Amino acid sequence: MELYTINEDYINYLRKFSENVRYNKNESRPYVGIVLKINDHNYFAPLGSPKPKHIKMKEALDFIKIENGKTGVINLNNMIPVSKDYITNIRTNTLSNKKYATLLEDQLRWIERNKETIISKSLKLYTLITTKENTIFHKRSNNFKLLEEKAKEYEKELNLIEEAKDQEIPQEKPLEEVKDQEIPQEKPLEEVKDQEVLQEKPLEEVKDQEILQEKPLEEVKEQEILQEKPLEEVKEQEILQEKPLEEAPKDDPWKKKLENDKAKGLSLGR
Repeated sequence: MELYTINEDYINYLRKFSENVRYNKNESRPYVGIVLKINDHNYFAPLGSPKPKHIKMKEALDFIKIENGKTGVINLNNMIPVSKDYITNIRTNTLSNKKYATLLEDQLRWIERNKETIISKSLKLYTLITTKENTIFHKRSNNFKLLEEKAKEYEKELNLIEEAKDQEIPQEKPLEEVKDQEIPQEKPLEEVKDQEVLQEKPLEEVKDQEILQEKPLEEVKEQEILQEKPLEEVKEQEILQEKPLEEAPKDDPWKKKLENDKAKGLSLGR
């Protein structure tokens, strides 16, 4: 067997349902006990430090004296159901109070020698309290069945709290991620401003293009002027065409006729 301390929150919870659940005294003298297997439950049986009255007291089904009370007692009437999650093993060599550590070691040695008797008495007491009513032991013992139910409720409540905490942790991370996402969103806004600046430049370029477009208009006018010159040239060509018309009369048709007639006459004379 080993010695254990028990979770104080768990003790305080069970105290709401039974006045026979004892308080932790203090850190130097914590609530110490042994763990007994009774049916399907683990039960924490608290130890008591030695007192002069223990030597005079008689042992009973719910009360065991360690070395006739010289090194303390085991209070089976104050047993409580417990999960292994709520108990912590004591290492006597780590205790700062060496006198108290020596006492615990003496108690543990006696318990090891008498563990069969302790287990037997605890089982008999449990059976009596859970199957009988209104005995002398009922008045000074815990209601074991009631505490077993409350222990289950405590564990359920604790599990719900743990589950809620587990759900809250992942939710916090997305919120941080959202914040991280909000920061990068500022950059695109700056980029948008940069884009606006870039957009202004094209507008200036457009103005430059407009200026460039104006130049072609001047060129068009120059082309129009150039086109006008060919028109004058056309007129000159028309004049030149007229001159050949004036020059055409130089060829006298009568002259040609006479020449033709002479030619014919000569041919006829032959």
